[in-house]
Amino acid sequence: MFGISKELLALISIFGISVAYLLVQSVRPRSTKVKSSSSEKLNEKTAVLETNPEQENVEMTESSETPSQLTVKYKGKTVTLTLRDPPLDKITKGKLLRKACNAVGLKKPGNILLMHKGKILKDGSVFVQGVRNKDACELVVDNSSPAEKAVRAMKNGIEEQILPLVEQYVAEAGKLSDEEREDGHRRLSETLLGRLIQLDAIDINGDQKVRQQRKETISWIQSLIIKLDDASKGVTGK
Repeated sequence: MFGISKELLALISIFGISVAYLLVQSVRPRSTKVKSSSSEKLNEKTAVLETNPEQENVEMTESSETPSQLTVKYKGKTVTLTLRDPPLDKITKGKLLRKACNAVGLKKPGNILLMHKGKILKDGSVFVQGVRNKDACELVVDNSSPAEKAVRAMKNGIEEQILPLVEQYVAEAGKLSDEEREDGHRRLSETLLGRLIQLDAIDINGDQKVRQQRKETISWIQSLIIKLDDASKGVTGK
């Protein structure tokens, strides 16, 4: 059946069925080995899935991440904005503003503010600022005066760059050495005092609204300086 010679048949009659089986296996077509190899690979994959039954689901869902959606409003127009790349938890305010403007037909977002729950979104991650899937955002034309923009930019800069350092100092003052504590207090206090001087130098042109905004920002900065003083004195006993 497999083209066995007379000599091979003679060996079979001498050594019995075991040798015959081995010799017959050695002359089987190579395609059987290929099938065996494929079967082994399939068994290996099955074994992996049995070891980690969640792997199959992971492979199926990794490439099908569900996009987020935001409702964007502008002058009576409402559109749904779908975010895939980058996703909501990674998109910045600048990129979201551009996408939102494109969605409502605005070509230049230069004087447009992006609002979320009544607050102006600042630069950086919108996810950190509380924007979530299915939320609503609003585009508003910024008619602020240069002075108002300057006051707002000053406060935003302090919130993003200095406030985290103040909070960290207040929380960790008790763990610092006297030298580290005094140095940290001095540097942060001087930085905030510098911002007060810059705020005072903004020309508000008699605008009472901006005057009030500047006054509130100055009071807020002073409260941060008091926090620094209290943290330092509370530890040193001064």
